[in-house]
Amino acid sequence: MDDLVASIKDGRFKEQKFRLNNCGASQIVYLVEGNEADGTRAFGGSTAIQTALSSTQVVDGFFLKKTESVDDSITYLTRMTRQLQLMFTDSTLQVLPDSLINKATYLALREHLATLEPGKEFYISYGAYCQLNSKSGALSLQDLFIKMLVTTRGITPEKANEIIKRYPTPKSLFEAYDSLHSEESKKHLLKDNARAVRRKNIGPALSERLYNVWCSTSYD
Repeated sequence: MDDLVASIKDGRFKEQKFRLNNCGASQIVYLVEGNEADGTRAFGGSTAIQTALSSTQVVDGFFLKKTESVDDSITYLTRMTRQLQLMFTDSTLQVLPDSLINKATYLALREHLATLEPGKEFYISYGAYCQLNSKSGALSLQDLFIKMLVTTRGITPEKANEIIKRYPTPKSLFEAYDSLHSEESKKHLLKDNARAVRRKNIGPALSERLYNVWCSTSYD
């Protein structure tokens, strides 16, 4: 719980969830160990913690597992391991060769295989999974661009993903700004006039904030 609080404060919380969303796993368990009172004392209030945990479930779609202690976490992980062993020990698994696993193309490969073989599951080795999701591994340009975007207050991974759909690289975003002649139109470049999914909406104030961050020559 104390590390969760620290990650919310310094922004790692968003970055960690972004990496989990892009790790290629179809089911993600987000385990939080410790009681909320510990986090509340460290944070000075429980609202931010509750908001963070709720968004992890509702927005990110992770399964949230709360444990009270280290022993409780170990018990949960042990039972989970045994359940997985029961499920897969006598199964034939289709494992992709490590040579086909590349961080830049893996998610696209999964989508392609799902189209070719609907209903069939393809797996990767644990070594390939670790290499794929290594924090120190090579980032694609889009991954790096998203990490840059979410450092701006108000930009969630969902909003960042919407931005890179239109402007996949920083260069394309700068070129879009340069193509506009008025300051006002540049401030509103990223504004969404209407969007059904509110959490992906970028309002005029946020659009202007991004313009100021990316295009100002000096900062107060």
